[in-house]
Amino acid sequence: MEASGATAFELAGATDRFQLDVSGSGAIRARRLVAASVSVDVSGAGQVELTATKQLHASVSGAASIDFWGKPASVERSVSGAASIEGH
Repeated sequence: MEASGATAFELAGATDRFQLDVSGSGAIRARRLVAASVSVDVSGAGQVELTATKQLHASVSGAASIDFWGKPASVERSVSGAASIEGH
C-alpha cells in the first residue's frame, strides 16, 4: 500500500504480509490489521500504527513516527531525523 500527501486510513483484518510506504503527512491506523510480517517506510510527518506478530522491518525519517504492537520476534529499525519507532 502506498500513501502520499495528507492521507488518512484505518485498516482492520488479518494477513500474512503487509507492505506500506507513506510520505507526507499521512495517518495510517492499522493496529487492528494483524500481520505476521510487516515492511513499512515512512517519511515526512506521517504517523503509522501497526501490529506485526513475527517480523517487522521499519524505516522512518523526518518527523514521522511508527508505533507497533504484537511483539514480533525480529525487528529491524532505521531511524533518521526527529523520527521515532516505538513498540508497545
